[in-house]
Amino acid sequence: MDTIKPPAIGTTIDTLAELVRLLRSEKGCPWDQKQTPETIKKYLMEEAYEVMEALEDGSPAQVCGELGDLLFQLVFLACLYEEKGTFSMQDVVRVVTEKMIRRHPHVFGDKEVRDAEEVKANWHKIKLAEKGDRESKSLLDSVPRNLPALMRAHRITERAARSGFVFPDVSGIFAEVDNAISKLKKSAEKNEEEKVPEELGDLLLKVVVLGRLLGAHSETALDQALQRFIKKFRRKME
Repeated sequence: MDTIKPPAIGTTIDTLAELVRLLRSEKGCPWDQKQTPETIKKYLMEEAYEVMEALEDGSPAQVCGELGDLLFQLVFLACLYEEKGTFSMQDVVRVVTEKMIRRHPHVFGDKEVRDAEEVKANWHKIKLAEKGDRESKSLLDSVPRNLPALMRAHRITERAARSGFVFPDVSGIFAEVDNAISKLKKSAEKNEEEKVPEELGDLLLKVVVLGRLLGAHSETALDQALQRFIKKFRRKME
């Protein structure tokens, strides 16, 4: 059986890209050869979540390992497009470098900012200018559809608020949450099976907005609540 000499262990993106090219070559790995952007995207998401878990619970060595797995998926995906002649890994690095320099005029230019919040607001303005006329259509649509629903709701309502959509203040949202609970309760009491999911969704969305106004991210808050529940469950089951 013919084998391929592996690339020398290196510390650059180019080394990793060469490894992918060898795996995709005629004498490479059958599994790697058959992959497409469509098949790779699920692994990309899985690795991203594993990085998040390592950041919360893992050691630095585990975080390093999971970051490597995620980086490999990113490089693999870029190499698939490189094969088609669409863009190269160098293009990916160049585009993001240009973007980061452009969006940090307070570091690489003469723009002055007072704090992190002003940096965030200025970032949004630059992003709007980059998108131009497309932004009116893509402002909310550009939030990835595959994000977890709570995270997506937080991002969408945050962007809507930045663009001038006025939400009630905290007391107003509390009142809307109470009203949503009342509507959900009535639908449940009437056994309105088609109405319950709608009312529940409205309630969850209002809770996300409330969390955002209180400075809490609902995705993180729910994850922490789940961890507390798991610990409580394990103690009771012991």
